[in-house]
Amino acid sequence: MILLIAPAPAPPVFAGDPDAALRLEEPLRAAMQATQGYGPWPEGRWELLLHLDAASFERATKAPPQRGAQWLGGVLHLRPWEHLKRRDLGAILRHELVHRRLAMASLPRWEEEARCLHAETHVRPPRQWPAEPSVAIQARVDRALSGGTTAEQVWAYRALRAWLAGNSLPLPPVRRTHVPDPWRKEALSLEERVVVQWPPERLPKDLEINGQPLSRARGNTFRFTGDVRFGESCSLRALHGTVQATRVGRGWNLRWTATPDAWLAAATAGELGSDAPFEARRALAAVLKRWLAAHPHGNHPDGSFCPLTHCTVVRGEADEGTTRAVVLAPAPRMPGGWPARRGFLGPREVGEAGPLIPKRLKSLLVIAG
Repeated sequence: MILLIAPAPAPPVFAGDPDAALRLEEPLRAAMQATQGYGPWPEGRWELLLHLDAASFERATKAPPQRGAQWLGGVLHLRPWEHLKRRDLGAILRHELVHRRLAMASLPRWEEEARCLHAETHVRPPRQWPAEPSVAIQARVDRALSGGTTAEQVWAYRALRAWLAGNSLPLPPVRRTHVPDPWRKEALSLEERVVVQWPPERLPKDLEINGQPLSRARGNTFRFTGDVRFGESCSLRALHGTVQATRVGRGWNLRWTATPDAWLAAATAGELGSDAPFEARRALAAVLKRWLAAHPHGNHPDGSFCPLTHCTVVRGEADEGTTRAVVLAPAPRMPGGWPARRGFLGPREVGEAGPLIPKRLKSLLVIAG
């Protein structure tokens, strides 16, 4: 009797992170052994690219944040090591290696994805797969996997896991006509946004945002939208809006794009603090509203503001009380235009603001021209 032994799979070419081979060689070997039962490994060169930052991974793959790896041709793209080490790396590799093993099997998309999901927790396929779902469900899952909405893709994976477990499949989400959110826009027009730029010397060399340590490779750019939180080493606490961090030299260039109200609240809190009297915060917010209206193109040549006393101090997101003070702040009545050569108010303008500004604030708001 002659035993035919399949040749060992060709090792990959490791790329991207200089430590890719050191970090991934052993987990990859274990995943290779654990997926042998799902099909032969195809011949030919293949590459394993461990990205240095999340932005480059998402630019290359167009993958959503939940996805840790994705094949593009013969290249397996992986998220940065800082992300992978917080996930089940073995399950990610087993899932993706089975995709490669099944590449020539010509299975329907839903079936191939189901086998990859099974491989995440099982060394070999079951003796018999469950009975196939209906043709309509198969088509719906295929559409969701190939380009459905986030809700549809979540449903597709839930449905496949339920099918593997022999459970009833969840109902697919109802398709609805997209209605724009009237409260939060995806992008702000020039008239609806304020840009604040931090100089590199005001930020730590090692920057962490939303729990992610940012790679310090020169030129790296990271973009965060929504509620953005900074690590303990940063003097900033949190910001709401869009934050873009770019590595320049040995530091970081940080740009925050926000609505005028978000900036007004942050600037008011930064100048006075959250423990200042409510009426004082309301009065300063009124003055800042007037100043912002007179500086629609920023206070610096590039159209931005700075978080320093040259413009206004910004230390992070404002508390609820300061945000309410901004909403309730009246527009101060001042004759004529705002003097462009001054930061806030001159002595005459403070006097014209009258009873709007408490006496204890007048000395704070006066800036010599």
